[in-house]
Amino acid sequence: MRLTRWTACNFFDQVSNLTMFCGKRSKSLRDSGFLTGNYANSLWGNIMSKTSKFLILAGIAVIVAGCQSSGPQKRVSVAPFEPVRIGIQGEWRATEGPLLAKFSGNKFQSINTENNQVVAAGAFKYNSDQNIRLDWVGALSGRSSADCRLVNRNLMSCVPSNGSGFTLQRV
Repeated sequence: MRLTRWTACNFFDQVSNLTMFCGKRSKSLRDSGFLTGNYANSLWGNIMSKTSKFLILAGIAVIVAGCQSSGPQKRVSVAPFEPVRIGIQGEWRATEGPLLAKFSGNKFQSINTENNQVVAAGAFKYNSDQNIRLDWVGALSGRSSADCRLVNRNLMSCVPSNGSGFTLQRV
């Protein structure tokens, strides 16, 4: 169905409350007396009340939407907790016998404290924070190794691959 110019102009005038359209004057709903007195004020109040309610709800929706994130949460990867390695760097004295072991870097030397001679020299590596592997060459015994455990910060107990166990105490 095709609207003529006159029909379209009249329709637009009634809907939009324009007073001038298509070159002729028409009455708006307010001018016609339809929206006068208490009815006009209550209708205008209802419109404003609904508008303000809508604006308040829209504002709350915007605030709530701002608190939400789009997509899945990004998780920050945190390294697993690792206890601080006590370490064996420094000097350790044998609890039995006149031996002093000096640990530095990943190497060590055992020195006879009576004559200040090197008895053994070797390397060590950590198997865990408390377990250390010692590998050395002794002046008299040749190649040897021992598995040691840090009992506490100042005491290390070792079990060699051959021979009897020994204990070292931090100096």
